[in-house]
Amino acid sequence: MPNIIHPIILGIDFLQFNEVVLDYKRGVDTIYDNLLQVPLINYNQKEMCAITTQSFCIPSFTEALIAVSTSRQFDNQVVLLEQISSFQLRSFALARSFSVCKNGKF
Repeated sequence: MPNIIHPIILGIDFLQFNEVVLDYKRGVDTIYDNLLQVPLINYNQKEMCAITTQSFCIPSFTEALIAVSTSRQFDNQVVLLEQISSFQLRSFALARSFSVCKNGKF
């Protein structure tokens, strides 16, 4: 699937060997003298997040499908929804899913 974004950690040895340049001003990193450009993503940016449309109280040991809204930039695209790492190991869990966005909603 095109445009799937997944966070990774690259070591210094990889960055040096592949001549990676991190350009925070432009928000991209380049590999092999601009052969490949990859956008840097700040997962704290609201436009990169799916947000619940209202508050929910879900009983323990149950499952629920919850409507979320997101930026219109994802309309008519298949996206991977997953939990933000800072919310892991809390009193709730979210399942990853591939979803199609329509009119800013999943």
